[in-house]
Amino acid sequence: MAFTRHSHLPLLMDYYQRLLQLATSPTSPLLADGLDIHTLQPVHWTYPDDQRVPMSNFASQQNFLRGLTALSILTQDPGFDQQARHITAYFLDHYVDDASGLFHWGGHRFIHWQNGNIEGPASKECVHE
Repeated sequence: MAFTRHSHLPLLMDYYQRLLQLATSPTSPLLADGLDIHTLQPVHWTYPDDQRVPMSNFASQQNFLRGLTALSILTQDPGFDQQARHITAYFLDHYVDDASGLFHWGGHRFIHWQNGNIEGPASKECVHE
């Protein structure tokens, strides 16, 4: 019996390109934390007063960024890795606390996907290790 192997690489490339297209903020390279599968809109954090804020949490996007780098290795196309590096550089340039050197990220802090403001519950600290 002969086995035929099919590459799933084109599917992965389409997936990553589509996510970059849909999840990249209109005002920065920041990515949405997720997309609603029905509307394809960024997921939101809902505050107790029902205010909804589109989320970008760099901490939860590490696997996606590693995937971009892996795609560059597999395809020998540096564009995917360059995109990951661009997103990372933007975050490091804009969201490291000047006083402590800690990142504005983690379970209790995120970046407003549209306007770039630091968000999170008022009762929590602003930076994370």
